[in-house]
Amino acid sequence: MKYKSSQGQTLIETLIAIFILTMALTTALGLVIYVFSNSDRAMKEIIATNLASEGLDVIRMFRDSNWLIQDASNDSQSILQPCPELNGQNCYPLVFNSIDNSFDFAACLNPCSTTYQRIIFDPVAGNWNFDTNHVADYDLYLQPDGTYTDQSNSSPPIFARMLYFVYNVNSTYPTTGNSYAAEGTELTLQSVVAWRGRGCTDFSSSQNLLTLSTPCKVIQEDHLTNWKDYQ
Repeated sequence: MKYKSSQGQTLIETLIAIFILTMALTTALGLVIYVFSNSDRAMKEIIATNLASEGLDVIRMFRDSNWLIQDASNDSQSILQPCPELNGQNCYPLVFNSIDNSFDFAACLNPCSTTYQRIIFDPVAGNWNFDTNHVADYDLYLQPDGTYTDQSNSSPPIFARMLYFVYNVNSTYPTTGNSYAAEGTELTLQSVVAWRGRGCTDFSSSQNLLTLSTPCKVIQEDHLTNWKDYQ
């Protein structure tokens, strides 16, 4: 009887040990999956934040470059012009125009049908431009050098970036009274980057990312003014 009882106790102890081991392995596996999932999301959020910052930096570069272009230009349409409210000192009426004039900021006051934009990078020329065809395709593709651009390839697009412009025509900055209506306004810029993945809302390449409801997106905002006119 004692021998049979010992066998029964050994079997029960073995089953209990197997149960405890299974529970421990299940918990550990769940923890590993949770950590990797959060790590992947955190990595994507960091990349998205940098892509959004890049969008703001490119537009700021456009504005700053236009100042330099107008300083050096002898073109009557771009040359610095005297501003009456600034005691005749020169001003920069076309500062919000893009470098190659592919997108005319001055002709796009709020409301404007072309305020949703994408910027494209030309790897051959090594410069940035607005999409002159206003193509609503905001997807970004991972390139062999580790960068993300609009150049499509075999890599599935995870991220998408959209830029949104709004003019604050009620800003306190004065205007010169000339035909360049945007000269005295404040430009509000939002750079929106969303990504696809587990727990994210799927979206198309042409979807309005600003109104997209998803936990997987970042929005960065900047306010640009023609401050060189009023320094």
